[in-house]
Amino acid sequence: YKEFLNGLTFVEEGYTASGARYFKAAEDEQYLYYDYDCNGGGNGKKRWIIDENNPDPTLVEDLDQDGACNYHARYNSDDTYAPAREHVWQMWCGVEWTDIVLHLDLLSNYTYDDGLATSNDLKLRGYFTKTCQKKDYLNNLQFEVQGVTANGAPYYKSLTSPVYMYYDAHCSGNLSGSARWIIDDDRPSLTALYDLDDDGNCSYIARAKSLDFSKPPKGSMWKVDCGGVWKDMWL
Repeated sequence: YKEFLNGLTFVEEGYTASGARYFKAAEDEQYLYYDYDCNGGGNGKKRWIIDENNPDPTLVEDLDQDGACNYHARYNSDDTYAPAREHVWQMWCGVEWTDIVLHLDLLSNYTYDDGLATSNDLKLRGYFTKTCQKKDYLNNLQFEVQGVTANGAPYYKSLTSPVYMYYDAHCSGNLSGSARWIIDDDRPSLTALYDLDDDGNCSYIARAKSLDFSKPPKGSMWKVDCGGVWKDMWL
């Protein structure tokens, strides 16, 4: 019933408001995307979806705007980075939903890593207009690596504004603090091992806790300061 999906080549089209990639089949009007709540009812499960309807990249939920959960296939997931390369999907087969293992084979020119940034240049993406309008200026900022701090981690600066991204093991100087990647308008020290902005506090624009100092996460949940209120955002 859904044999026409077999062998389709899905090409990345961009990112939706949740920060997840979405894809379109090169051969047909078929799409692969991530939806927080497929009918927009407020109590749905997050999932990857294969659908014949083009998703609206400005939305986080009900991306096909049908007010229902109508599509070819789905599997529930909290991982917005990319669909699993092999997973059991629930597929609509005309009369009932059927469990089917789908395999996504990678093309030779496509890079699929473990969710870590792999380039010296980074572009920040997030749907700030809806979730955190005060930080909308951050959207699509491009960061360029500047060097390495004393803790061995790379640090980055925006090409267009004085905004930095760096790794700090203890942002207030208190050694009980959690290690994290930070977006900040203060330039980090290159000689300090912690509290790199030397403010004796954990004041910054956004953070993502991580034990990996080698690279910032490529798709992850960050805490963003939205005018005194910390909000979770996928960046």
